[in-house]
Amino acid sequence: MLDLLKSWLARRRRVTASDLICYPDFSSSTPGDLAAIAFGSNIQVYSPGATIPLKPDPKNAFFLRKGTINVVLRDGSSFPLRHDVVPQAGSLNVRMSSAIEVTCVDRVEFIVADISSLYSAPVETEQDWVTSEDGDGFDEILLEDISAAAGHLALKIVTDLGQGSFNLPVLPELAVAVRRKIEDPNSSAEEIARLIQADPSLSAKLIQMANSPAYLGYDRVTNVLEAIGRVGFDATRDLVAGLSVKELFNVEGLDLKDRMRKQWEHSVRVAAVSSVLARDVAGVSGDQALLAGLMHDVGAFAVIKYVSENPALINDLVELEQAIEQLRGPFGAMILQSWSMDRAVIIAARFTEDYLNPRPGPVSLLDVVQVAHVHALAGLPEMKTAPPLLELPAIAKLGLRVDDAEKSITAIREARKEIEQIRAALLA
Repeated sequence: MLDLLKSWLARRRRVTASDLICYPDFSSSTPGDLAAIAFGSNIQVYSPGATIPLKPDPKNAFFLRKGTINVVLRDGSSFPLRHDVVPQAGSLNVRMSSAIEVTCVDRVEFIVADISSLYSAPVETEQDWVTSEDGDGFDEILLEDISAAAGHLALKIVTDLGQGSFNLPVLPELAVAVRRKIEDPNSSAEEIARLIQADPSLSAKLIQMANSPAYLGYDRVTNVLEAIGRVGFDATRDLVAGLSVKELFNVEGLDLKDRMRKQWEHSVRVAAVSSVLARDVAGVSGDQALLAGLMHDVGAFAVIKYVSENPALINDLVELEQAIEQLRGPFGAMILQSWSMDRAVIIAARFTEDYLNPRPGPVSLLDVVQVAHVHALAGLPEMKTAPPLLELPAIAKLGLRVDDAEKSITAIREARKEIEQIRAALLA
């Protein structure tokens, strides 16, 4: 009887603006908006073991106020969430839209509010993340931008970034030196070749790439100078930067080595497919498409590298995958910004997995990389987070034909041999 009375009193308790302001959904709300939303809100109490299905309904948004819940996501994974998690989770069924239900671990209180008025703001665009023409840089990755699904590891990385105890990875010195030399109008191909030859492994890869279908000429090149002549200065700069990434993110530990290897192989395949697709796209060069493919998951590389240097922070690989999912886009964009990469390459890294929010205007590098990325996921568990090829807006934008029976892109299937040759050269 006492429990019923407490439950009834909790339901009758009025929600105030101060109850709401701690949630990131209300970070931009005016005091008047908060007061209006609070007036129409209520507190619901659930016993341990209760299960609440969640629908993405802004008129009935659930906010965890007290207690611990277990959150189940669309992909079948789950994680525990306490009310005092930092940052606050936000609306479980709106802001964290991948949640489908929660189970109460103990006695739980939810604030249920109508937040539909908050969703008249424009959708985030590239300009929110990418350097604008007036020189503004990237936004920081803030704790309140990371959803409750992120887990402890993602929150720790973002905290360390904000406190300056985790510095962004630095592009290898050789790649920086080659970039500077190429940007110097007085430099010669011979000087650039001498720089690259300081790294025998990189030299061999550059020669192999120059002989691949991405740049194939009538005769095979046999040295770095000939390779530079074949691919050109800009492509040389981009290839050196892209091929340096793998060495930059070497890790220890068998599990992490295997995870990094799979991540690199995925990026290589995306790069190979992107370079082939770009041949038929006006305004997108195959050189830049190859670089963007190699770089599009640099944020994931950095997360794996961070874990290898801080092994005590991770309990299992599930937590690693949560951090990669949350940070790969914004983290990768920050890194590429710090490396002074082209704006189009940064955009491709930031928005690769923003599948269903097509950008207006002509076909872009992002469209090319996005199609290559989804194609490279075919047959992998990660594919369940991507839309079917026929529903991918970038497919229509590129004018590609998809064989519905084989679930494959005709242009990619027809260029399979060339793609494999480019992939092999990048992996060598």
